[in-house]
Amino acid sequence: MGRSSLLLFFAIFAAAPGFAYQAVQDVLRPAGTQEEALRYLLGVAPNLLGGVTLSSTLFIIFCEIFPGRSPRFAALAGAGAAIGGLWAWEIAQLPLSRAVFDVHDLVWTAPGVLLSLAASRLWFGEGWKKARSR
Repeated sequence: MGRSSLLLFFAIFAAAPGFAYQAVQDVLRPAGTQEEALRYLLGVAPNLLGGVTLSSTLFIIFCEIFPGRSPRFAALAGAGAAIGGLWAWEIAQLPLSRAVFDVHDLVWTAPGVLLSLAASRLWFGEGWKKARSR
């Protein structure tokens, strides 16, 4: 399977958590639950899903912007940009009166980004470290 096909399938992987994010935000969280553990998971799920979607999307973009670099470079650059941006947004909420800063949101962003890194490694297998020929 060629690199373009791999990127297409990875784009589908990147989009799926984004749709799940919307379902959690718009349907599941507003419905509420009495179960404390489930309420906690629904509270942090958008951060996990956002970490997967943003870092996976940036991976695809960086693969195209830096065609001579390896998928590993694109994955690490995307992960760094995603976690930096998502954490910056969470910290920026500290002085905002209507926003809610939550350290658990910071924590749960990291596994989402790590899941994206693991997926990119599995997706590209042996070619993960190899630069693409121009």
